[in-house]
Amino acid sequence: MRGSRPQRPANIVTVVRPFEDPAPSGMHDFDLVTFFYAYHNITYLDVDRAKMNKAFYDALKPGGELVVGDYSAKPARGRTSSKPCMPEDTRKGAPGGPS
Repeated sequence: MRGSRPQRPANIVTVVRPFEDPAPSGMHDFDLVTFFYAYHNITYLDVDRAKMNKAFYDALKPGGELVVGDYSAKPARGRTSSKPCMPEDTRKGAPGGPS
């Protein structure tokens, strides 16, 4: 049926929270935590990644899984490969943008 959305299973919860406090208090029984295509963006933000990572694991029940999917940096580039991408940076020919 056009325009209808499939029903979400009752046991799936979408949560959007601050990086360093990713799970609602008292929630320690997640089967799965996913973090896709944004981990590289927090390297230049004032985020305590160790605290965030611990909070991800603390939110999991025993046997739960943390899945982080992201892009990889060029070898030996580390944090220098990641920076905010502003629209002017993405224009062809702009400094730092595609050539």
